[in-house]
Amino acid sequence: MLRAACDTVWQKNPPAVAAECCRVLNMLLANLVSDTSDKFRTIKNTNAKLKAAVFSPQGGEAVLLACGFERVESGLEMRAEDAGARAAEGQAALDAASIAFGGPFSLFAQLPHSCSVRAICGLGDLVATGAMDNAVRLWPAEHQLGEPQPLETLAGQPGCHEGVKGVNGVLSVVQTPTGLLASAGRDKVLVWGQDSKGGFAGSPIAAMSTHGDARGADVSNASSVVALAHDGAGRLWSASWDATVRGWQPLVDDDQGGTTLGNGA
Repeated sequence: MLRAACDTVWQKNPPAVAAECCRVLNMLLANLVSDTSDKFRTIKNTNAKLKAAVFSPQGGEAVLLACGFERVESGLEMRAEDAGARAAEGQAALDAASIAFGGPFSLFAQLPHSCSVRAICGLGDLVATGAMDNAVRLWPAEHQLGEPQPLETLAGQPGCHEGVKGVNGVLSVVQTPTGLLASAGRDKVLVWGQDSKGGFAGSPIAAMSTHGDARGADVSNASSVVALAHDGAGRLWSASWDATVRGWQPLVDDDQGGTTLGNGA
């Protein structure tokens, strides 16, 4: 009943109203978690701010009732001895509902990985992720029945990201306007081209590793690239711990009719 009431707040009210209702509810419950004295056991429905944020939105009062508050003439009152524990349960239920329904988005998928994930980007009907096992994975963006599985894993082939699992890893992924996929980590920036089937399987078509040279700061892990971006002209930009951001100019391959990337500026 408690979780259902929290869900109702998000499902039956506009997002901004639901967010404010949950914020105030969480504040009221947090007060009771930290102090179970009579001061925080009564919630007056004559208070204009509480009336607007809690009593008017659908589900707001129901959350407090599900936590153990009871209706009295002046509003609501908590009489249970375990008021703090009940309030904490209410906070947890509000958090779960906010994650599931909060804002303009609701949770619909979870992509499992065996280690820390540091990067993600959308590729039309695909999602690319980069993890600390030095692998780039491509996933279907639409919901899958059962546990989702990657469609492709870009790792292990010649030229892929290398290093000690959990120490090196892929720190950024991005798709360029020309359809190339770029990934970056502690070792280099890699560029992957699509095959005839629209996938990225195989070895990368280019590798850039100028970060960490004399043009950047002399720091530890100077070759690490932590962020990638592209601009409207199809250029790729890389940001590194060496205190530089470098731009990579697209070059047309006359023999293949495709696009690769030139040296960073």
